[in-house]
Amino acid sequence: TTNVPDELLEILRTTIREDREAKDLLDPLLNNPFAFIWTDLASKTRFRTAGVVRRLCEEVLSAVEVDPPYARDLADAAMLVTESLDSARYSEEELINLRGLAWKARASARRRLGDLKGALDALDRASREFSLLHARAVALADIAYIRADILSALGRLDEAAAAAQEATDAFVAQGRTRKYLQARLTTGAIAFRRRDLHGALEIFLPILDQAEADGDLAIIAGASHNLGATYVDLGEPTLASKY
Repeated sequence: TTNVPDELLEILRTTIREDREAKDLLDPLLNNPFAFIWTDLASKTRFRTAGVVRRLCEEVLSAVEVDPPYARDLADAAMLVTESLDSARYSEEELINLRGLAWKARASARRRLGDLKGALDALDRASREFSLLHARAVALADIAYIRADILSALGRLDEAAAAAQEATDAFVAQGRTRKYLQARLTTGAIAFRRRDLHGALEIFLPILDQAEADGDLAIIAGASHNLGATYVDLGEPTLASKY
């Protein structure tokens, strides 16, 4: 037997089914960006599901670093599908979460396109949606992390540092080690931009140690690059060359 309420079990079953169906529907299009661009997903009933929104938002995260314009198109499609969902089919809590995901995806895409104000506006919308949820801690931690990056790029370093600290504290509490290291990298980058070079070193060095212990190549690369740049600015080219 299980203590999970029948209503929740049904939601979980529906989520699994819709995610599987969305993958089958979308993957042929996602593998051919030109086909995707000419497909108006929201106008077709079979694409109007929460699973499609989730799949599109996941794909934004994969595409944003390599093809930001395509990631923007995906995020816009996620938003249109979200707005077309049937409120009789999904609870208000589900719709709020999906709107938050779509706005967060749009913020990530606009950040990589250099539209910092648009990214911050989208992130604010995502934050407002997620704040309405009962289970919101994970989503709001992610929002704080993205906000720190955007504010740092805008040169609003005090606000960026506060957002990075908020994210760091949340990731520790949630046991999300990799996200914690990413947030600490952002904190170190903010210290670097403030020209607190020794403070930046104190952040980057333990991050590199932990990433090497974890075998996390992406964070190793980020920490190593930042250490090299910091040592160069400190006038230590020999130390910089080690990274």
